[in-house]
Amino acid sequence: MPVHRVQYGKVVVLQVPATLEVRGLLLGDEDGRTFLIVNGALGAGTAVSVVCVRAEALVWPRYTLKVWASRPAPAPNRKGKADTIMAEIEVTSSTAPGAVAVEELAYLAVPPKLLVGVGAFRLMSLRIRID
Repeated sequence: MPVHRVQYGKVVVLQVPATLEVRGLLLGDEDGRTFLIVNGALGAGTAVSVVCVRAEALVWPRYTLKVWASRPAPAPNRKGKADTIMAEIEVTSSTAPGAVAVEELAYLAVPPKLLVGVGAFRLMSLRIRID
């Protein structure tokens, strides 16, 4: 499972497989908090969100996720512009994040035109910021 360090309030750029089997971990540099990237099929596209791994009794601090998805490289005739979508989500906490289905969370719906590759090798280009 890929592991990425995040600084709260800073954007991290990731290429994430758009498959159910591959998830990634984000580790908060300031407090060592662990976040799991959760994704799942959504029609021909993909839903993506993040879950904070911690004891249910802990409700503080609360985290917010800002996630952007875009095509990695814009078409030459677009003058450097890319289709981009964004969501701002309150992060859900879970003691068993592997059992959480993305449909149970607030998520970003990534349409097929923003996925790159074919079949099991489709990727999402994401920018993630946790506050």
